[in-house]
Amino acid sequence: MNKIKCSICEEFDESGDEFFTIAGKPACTGCWEDARESASTLVKFNPDGEIEEFYFDQDFGDFEGGDLPEPIKAVKWVNTDGWRGYTNYEIVPGFEEIADGWVTGWPDETTKEKAELGDYYEQLKSGDLIPPVALYWVFGRTSNLFSTASSIYVRTDDKDKLAAWLEEVNGGLDEFSKKFN
Repeated sequence: MNKIKCSICEEFDESGDEFFTIAGKPACTGCWEDARESASTLVKFNPDGEIEEFYFDQDFGDFEGGDLPEPIKAVKWVNTDGWRGYTNYEIVPGFEEIADGWVTGWPDETTKEKAELGDYYEQLKSGDLIPPVALYWVFGRTSNLFSTASSIYVRTDDKDKLAAWLEEVNGGLDEFSKKFN
């Protein structure tokens, strides 16, 4: 059996499994499993109606393809204090963030805009809404069990076309991005 020293936690692993980070360094089974459990999700809504999903992490990249999915350049956990934090993304040049904030699975009367945001997501997933450009919706973990970090990116060249479409759908880009606050 192979004994490796994990490049992430620096513990020794004798499981015989071989995992490697996107930097090509060895990783233990525990770090691999933890990464998969807390992975970010990117859902790409294409203008032809096709939907692509990617699960990725800062150490292992896309769990299916190896590298980080477009438009993600880097993933970072941001501590807001000793116990709390959220996932933050650096994007590659040529893309722009159009919305950033949080979503929740339990919206109530104080967060009704979160329910509206969930409705938009479900309409995109079902194909009832199809954006005119590729729309990259990213979800990451937060320390709040009831909330998920959420960001939307588009190619910078596509922003005006998306803004015009959102004007028809829900009152525009500003109105849509307010739902993330």
